[in-house]
Amino acid sequence: MVIWSLVSGLIHVLWEGAWVVAAPYLQTPAALHDWRLYWTLYGFADHRYLHADPFLRVLELVTATVVAALNFWAAYQLSRRRNAASAMAALLVASVMEVYGTVLYFGSELFNHWADVDTTSFVHMWIMFVGLNALWVVIPGWCIYEILVYQLGSRRTAPRTWGAPLPAAELSR
Repeated sequence: MVIWSLVSGLIHVLWEGAWVVAAPYLQTPAALHDWRLYWTLYGFADHRYLHADPFLRVLELVTATVVAALNFWAAYQLSRRRNAASAMAALLVASVMEVYGTVLYFGSELFNHWADVDTTSFVHMWIMFVGLNALWVVIPGWCIYEILVYQLGSRRTAPRTWGAPLPAAELSR
């Protein structure tokens, strides 16, 4: 989870955060030949990136700031093996936000009848649009699952420290 948090945070800042800044400058012909090339190429799969869709700019801004910060903090704390409970809580919030953001990303285009997605190209539709973005459902979904299993399991097996006897319902488990 440490590596994923670090990679996720870096991608959020370097790809999405940089796109938020560069988005107004992607509509020029020079965007195919200079530092804007990567976003322009992705824009062939999802045209919303080329015309700086306001919804995407807000979504990517939140992801590049809030989610990236949560991921970096969780990676740092987990790598130091300190504040594991709060680091796991931060990673849980970041993962839920990533899944939610991806659902919004796909859903907004679904309800727009795929108007901005190149559905004629297998590479653009299934590899660039669906494949790359599905990672933000699958891996954070796995993190959510692992964190919940860990938290629920530790609550069931954690000893009571305040000395009160266990209720009969807990003794029968």
